[in-house]
Amino acid sequence: MRRVTDPATIEEARRQLLGAWELVAFEDRPTESDAWTQTYGPDPAGLISYDASGTVATIVPAAGSIDELVAYYGAFRVTEARVDGDVLRGVVEHHMEIAFPAWLFDEEPPRPFELSDGRLVLGDQRTARRILRRR
Repeated sequence: MRRVTDPATIEEARRQLLGAWELVAFEDRPTESDAWTQTYGPDPAGLISYDASGTVATIVPAAGSIDELVAYYGAFRVTEARVDGDVLRGVVEHHMEIAFPAWLFDEEPPRPFELSDGRLVLGDQRTARRILRRR
């Protein structure tokens, strides 16, 4: 992705991320030639919420279990954004303050995203994608 640091575009991307997003798909694959795996099953539950104060909160129950979950809370920041037709593409960083399980602290890389028509896709879309819809 071409890096765009235009403050107005970054602010627009941040504004469009605000709100609650319901998880539709959580998919991974080791390499681009492998098939997608539904990491949390075919009908995952989960929510990501971005608020105007810069807070992100995420909760995803483990597949088939209400007793196990992946959850974190912290700050978010949009670092790149560009408009590509009707799609807003960019990079958002999640900086975790609280996380369970603890290995989530190892997963704070920048997250590429795409926003369009009430849909948010997080991940590089080559080996990871989290598809969400506005709640």
